[in-house]
Amino acid sequence: MGKGGTRFVGDAVGVRAKAKGYGGKEMKKDMEKFLATGVHPEVERARRAQQDIIPPLPERSTQRQHAFLDIAVNNATQGRMIIELFDDVAPVAVMHFRARCSEGASDSFKGTAIHKVVKDMGAFGGHSSRYREGVHMKRYQQLRHSEEGLASISLGGDELCITLGRALMLDDTHQVVGRLSGGRELLPLLNSLRTDINDAPQHRVRVARCGFTNAAGTLEDFDEAGAGSGGNKKETAEEAAARVKLEVAQARASVKEALQTGLEASGSKRKQPEGGGGAAAAVAAGRPSAKRGMLDSMLGDLSSSEEEEEEEAE
Repeated sequence: MGKGGTRFVGDAVGVRAKAKGYGGKEMKKDMEKFLATGVHPEVERARRAQQDIIPPLPERSTQRQHAFLDIAVNNATQGRMIIELFDDVAPVAVMHFRARCSEGASDSFKGTAIHKVVKDMGAFGGHSSRYREGVHMKRYQQLRHSEEGLASISLGGDELCITLGRALMLDDTHQVVGRLSGGRELLPLLNSLRTDINDAPQHRVRVARCGFTNAAGTLEDFDEAGAGSGGNKKETAEEAAARVKLEVAQARASVKEALQTGLEASGSKRKQPEGGGGAAAAVAAGRPSAKRGMLDSMLGDLSSSEEEEEEEAE
């Protein structure tokens, strides 16, 4: 090959040729700059374009749900991470994360190790021998690993991550569920840990405790019902009713979304018979489709029971 005849050129020419207004002169100038600096302008433009399309994170709100993780190194507690959960953006992933934050759960984060630390990328932990596989969470594209101090969970639900820098490569394997609103001083500590060739910390790092809290981190609630929390504030009857109603609605939406995702992912679609049969014809004829009928049959009782309870309350 002649000067500049590398595989990179062959791979990039096809992409650059499709760009409107990108001609031979521009290609020659870009290649000369690449040979002189080692940085190709086309790659740099693509990188900037990728940064431009990263959506901003949701605005901070003390009204969202919060969880905490106490981090210990060599059995000495170093501090507490308070995580603001994006339950209004990624409800299914947050629900799964919260379930594992409960100390009463069989697969709780409590006691699990931070088994991997990649500098300026993330600290990974949460593996439990009691974790039951089979979870496949939906990706919410508007939440990306765009900065340090974000909490995420693997799409399979078996691993948690705390970002130690921008880590967009994790978008394909993990779902962001929240960000640290407290305990950010622990990020430099984790980022400075010495690791071996496999990125495993040379010191024992683990989640000593976990649970639920408020935005200020002044409340400890280890279980959904507050059991075992000692001095927790008791709910009034109105607060308890509102909380139960919200949890039922969230659970119903999560189940419906999971069923819908499973139906869309299951097998190939059956060939529709001639004459416009199938779901479309059923809807046109005033009959519910099979897919919607199944969802309604499984979830319809919940909505009707909620309406009946509201009527009785009135």
